[in-house]
Amino acid sequence: MRGSVQGGLALAGGAVVAASTAGEVTALRPDGHRGVRALWRTSVGPVYRRPGVTADGRLLFVPSADHRLYALDARRGRIRWTYRAAAPVLSSPLVTRVDDRETVLFTAGDALVALDAESGRRIWAADGHGFFAGRPACDGTRIYTGGGDGRARAFTAATGEQVWERELATGDEHRRLLYGPWDDTILLGGDAVLVSTVAATWALDQGTGAQRWTVAGSAIYAPAVLLPGDPLCVLLITEWGVVTRVEVATAKVLWQTSLGVRVMNSGAAVRDGTAWVQSVDGQLIAVDLSDGAAGGRLRHGLSYCFSTPVAIDDVVIAADQDGVVRGIRVGAA
Repeated sequence: MRGSVQGGLALAGGAVVAASTAGEVTALRPDGHRGVRALWRTSVGPVYRRPGVTADGRLLFVPSADHRLYALDARRGRIRWTYRAAAPVLSSPLVTRVDDRETVLFTAGDALVALDAESGRRIWAADGHGFFAGRPACDGTRIYTGGGDGRARAFTAATGEQVWERELATGDEHRRLLYGPWDDTILLGGDAVLVSTVAATWALDQGTGAQRWTVAGSAIYAPAVLLPGDPLCVLLITEWGVVTRVEVATAKVLWQTSLGVRVMNSGAAVRDGTAWVQSVDGQLIAVDLSDGAAGGRLRHGLSYCFSTPVAIDDVVIAADQDGVVRGIRVGAA
């Protein structure tokens, strides 16, 4: 692809969607042992974050540094509508339901915006109180984000009115931006919202923002992953390649392992009890989710990787800064 694939890959109806900093958006479908088939290609503005997808896989929402959010038909790649924001769209859109309406949530600059997914009509826009480049979370009633002012916040999903805020980083404006919760995917687990900073991951009460627990480590960059089951757990990956499985209810660390690599934005694809972690230097590393044991390890390229991989059946798809998308057939860890 032209440009770098810096945003994470997305899955839509069995296809892998990659978007590049040159504005190229491509849908690829793995084709058994014969490789991959390109379904379509579309040009938009420069893309730096992962696209959002509707639950049925019909629509893609591609964020761009040209101040626009693009809605694309996932089958053909045609642009359905565009929304022009007041700043570059450098966050990952979330597609969710609010009041029985499919809604797209994203940030642009300091603004948090809610759009109708079908029409692109703006429902509301609110002051997010600081730059946020991650993906918000929503439980249908409230929306949760981080911010470059060092705080995490909750907003009423129907109106954008702020409900609570919690300070997670202090100091002058530069220190709050550097160390605050401005990146990563915000996750919901149980009745808590999980927010990461450069220093730690925090579990906050969804209703009040009160602290439940905190786990040390710079897990702000690689997206955390919820691991369903009993107990409900979260997989945290630090920028230094330390992978930790934590119980959401108690903050109990079940295991922790160090991969000895840097992991920046790229994160992991989870499949069949294995987390396939993508490192900055182009390594794909298998981590057994039961005990944290590191298994297979493959360097699939020589370029830096800042894009979260995805898994389809027995193939993990990864992309790099040279714009190369690769499908790697994987087995057990």
